[in-house]
Formats: sequence, structure tokens, C-alpha cells
Amino acid sequence: MEELADEALAVSKDFFDLTLPIARKFRASILLIPFGLLRYGKVKFTGSGGCNIGKRPLDSFDDALVKAGISITEDADGNKIYEAKTKPKKNIMLQEFSVTTTEALLTYLAFANNFDYPINIYQVAIEPHVRNLIDFLNNAGADITLNVDHSIVVKPSVGPLEKGGKRGI
Repeated sequence: MEELADEALAVSKDFFDLTLPIARKFRASILLIPFGLLRYGKVKFTGSGGCNIGKRPLDSFDDALVKAGISITEDADGNKIYEAKTKPKKNIMLQEFSVTTTEALLTYLAFANNFDYPINIYQVAIEPHVRNLIDFLNNAGADITLNVDHSIVVKPSVGPLEKGGKRGI
């Protein structure tokens, strides 16, 4: 993951470029999409792979990001283009209990600066690593509350995330 992030940062200019061959080697490469959206506003993604379960659709992942204000198009080479376009919906219902979808959506919303209202997300995965991510994001300055009914509330961030996890005022 670190190798992909470093390579993508080295070649990215106007968008975060996740079309590198290494992105196709593991499914978790899609978890860099929120970072790219936050940093560049636009991500070009070639697709992920390397899943032991086999090729799985990204329908619920894409649906959640669309509800978060992200447009998704396809270029002539078949790459997906994710672009931050509008404010997120106040209430987002996930299509399924998906760990990857929950993690990506939280990572994006935790530090997006294009909304000023709480966002309620329903039907979220609550596995231990999702809880760990919430703790990590909250320690970095996010305001995320996990509820026992498989819902999460994300409140707007208070400023841009700076190096070292400190927030600007």
C-alpha cells in the first residue's frame, strides 16, 4: 500500500493517479481513493485485484461515494474517474454491511470540508478494524460516533488535517 501511495504521489499532477500496475495487485488499493479525493479532488482508478474470494463488484462502494457527493465516470481507457462534485447527503444508507465501503466512506467524510451538518450513515460494518479506524480518525481530529444499531454519525471537521495529525484553525 505504501509503495502504491508513493508511486501515485510521484506521478500525480491534476488528479490522484491510481492507474499504476501495482494498483491491480490488491483489493485494498481502492482505500486510497478517499485520500486522492481529499488531496486532489479527483482520482483516476484502473481497478483492484488480488482478492482471494475472486473478482467482486464495487457497486456498494461506488453507490456510497455517489451519496457522499462524488461523481463517477469512465474514460476511454476504461478507468473510473472519481471526482468530488457536491455536498454529501445528510443520510446515507449503505447497500450492504461492507467493511471496505464503510472504511472508505468514513475516511473521506472525516476530513472533507464541503459540509457543515452531521451525516448519518446506516447499515455500516462494525468489525474490529472498522472500530480501530474510527478511533484512529478521531485521534487525528475527526468527530465520528459509532452507534450500536450499525449506524455512524460523522460531524464536520474543524479544519484541514496537517502533518502529524494536528488540525488547522
